[in-house]
Amino acid sequence: MQTAENAHIRIAKIMLHLLKSFRNTPDIDTVAQVAGISGPCFQRLFNQWAGVDPERFLRFLAADHAREILLDADKALKTAFKPVLYDPVVDLHVVTHAEHQERGDKIPIQYGVHEGPFGPFFLAAMGTDVCALTFLEKSTVRKEIEKLRKIWSQATIRESLAGTQVLADRIFYPREAGDKASFTVVVKGTDFQAKVWKALVRIPSGRVLSYEGLASLVGAPRASRAVGSACARNQVSYLIPCHRVTRKTGEFGRYGGGESRKRVLLAFEAAQREAAGEARTTF
Repeated sequence: MQTAENAHIRIAKIMLHLLKSFRNTPDIDTVAQVAGISGPCFQRLFNQWAGVDPERFLRFLAADHAREILLDADKALKTAFKPVLYDPVVDLHVVTHAEHQERGDKIPIQYGVHEGPFGPFFLAAMGTDVCALTFLEKSTVRKEIEKLRKIWSQATIRESLAGTQVLADRIFYPREAGDKASFTVVVKGTDFQAKVWKALVRIPSGRVLSYEGLASLVGAPRASRAVGSACARNQVSYLIPCHRVTRKTGEFGRYGGGESRKRVLLAFEAAQREAAGEARTTF
């Protein structure tokens, strides 16, 4: 697993670095130069990672692409609650504050920091149930542990890199882990937040909704700001895909993992969808 994993991590680091370093999307010659490898080798590695050639991927990174997808928002709204075979299957459990207090037990939570195809991330789990996933852009491990203690006040929290590695591989390398990419996610929130998060996990990969569209999806068309707030409080990035929501203008908007990473995630998913039609390929 290490060879493929390391190649994908290297490609992701290059893309994230370039997006932060250049005002406009860089051309392919610049990307290859930063990669420090031959053109043919870079093309091969990149195609394995994204499923399309680098030139096509760079076009997916543009804001114009997000606007094009938003023009297809009606279709996205109609398909958002239909199962999509190539997406990870997420069984989402939202625990209310009252339910957590009633349990009163010392929930064991283990955490670890891992490198993935979209950069380093903090992962925490209750056994095999994922309870936190954060891309470490603006946050730190210390902050993420503090969040866990605040959300799960009854929990006993300990570091276990080996314990979370299996989950990390299943999330980002499902084919190599020999898994069907099915996950149980446990988070804590209000009834409204639960509605928003449950709607998010049903938005198909490669699709984008505006905050207004997501508000309509949860039956609160005038509550786009509250929907945005619920997205910001998402405790499990990627599996609860808040990166698939943008401003109605097509601007990417804020993202806990950083705007550059949001652009890469959306471009990657668009590339996967185009490369495989309605059947997503894995990394």
